[in-house]
Amino acid sequence: MPAASLATPHWRTRRSEFLAARRGRSPTSVWPDSTAANAARYWPIRCGASPWIDCPSPAVSIDRSEAQDGAWGEGVAKHSKAIAGRKSTAKKSGAGSAYAALKAVVDDLVAANRILYNEDIVDGFGHISARDPRDPSRFLLSRARAPGLVTAADIMEFGMDGEPVKDKGKPIYSERFIHSEIYRARPDVNSVVHTHSPTVVPFSVTNEPLLPIRAGFLYPEVPVFDTRDAAGWTDLLISNPMLGKALAEKLGNNSVVLLRGHGNAVVAPDVRVAVYRAIYTEANARLVLQAKMLGGPIKYLAPEEAAIMNAARTRVRPGHGSDRIWELLKSEAMGPSGKRGHRA
Repeated sequence: MPAASLATPHWRTRRSEFLAARRGRSPTSVWPDSTAANAARYWPIRCGASPWIDCPSPAVSIDRSEAQDGAWGEGVAKHSKAIAGRKSTAKKSGAGSAYAALKAVVDDLVAANRILYNEDIVDGFGHISARDPRDPSRFLLSRARAPGLVTAADIMEFGMDGEPVKDKGKPIYSERFIHSEIYRARPDVNSVVHTHSPTVVPFSVTNEPLLPIRAGFLYPEVPVFDTRDAAGWTDLLISNPMLGKALAEKLGNNSVVLLRGHGNAVVAPDVRVAVYRAIYTEANARLVLQAKMLGGPIKYLAPEEAAIMNAARTRVRPGHGSDRIWELLKSEAMGPSGKRGHRA
């Protein structure tokens, strides 16, 4: 047989490699004699679907700046090449830990969007962001999309001006300035959630303060921001830097601020705690309303109790505090049907 025909993989070999890649197995693990070129050719079919899925590192060269900055949302082939380039440069520059931190935050953001939707904290509207672990002057936020549909490929990078660093042609949330201005004003904040929690909204249009029954993070207070005070008649949306800055000023050093007739903004040191706080802000509001229906004085948390409770909930301990809640809610939201499916 001519040498040229030996160098060309048989069609059965190619088909087997393709099917192996579809099953999530590296072609080289099925056909030891397969070349690196063939592995690079077929493997991205599976792992290249998102820039945050770990992939083998085929021999693909890539510009160093592109490898470091990332290029999510640009297509399957570019995703897989970018990841290969990131891993290659990480070994040389020691940037592997930075990539791992970024991927962890993106993974948490995707799960957080699903959890908040599954728990009825957001519906088709609402969003959650995280400060970029590589650069505190930037933050990560999905493109304009319903939270329950967000994937890793939707996550974009924004500057403190609220404008995207890349992917400038994509649709983006009009209220991204909630996030940018809070990050600018609060260096201690690494995650921001904006929701329209239905039980919280009544506290934004009455003189009844939202006080803590079981959510210690609501101390020292939950201020209410009114767009009328900052800009007169508006559509209530925080759709420019001026309103975002005014909102951040009203938030102050608190963990939650209400938006009159609109919703709330919740801040936290990380994504998981932000999800916990968003959910328990809604839960605390329900408890206050139920307690008032019973009549008589309500015994709210004392400031000292709130401080102790808040410290316990935010402490990172596997199996305790917000970590336990996160594990449960993530398993429900990321399952095949989610908790909504079990309720049906």
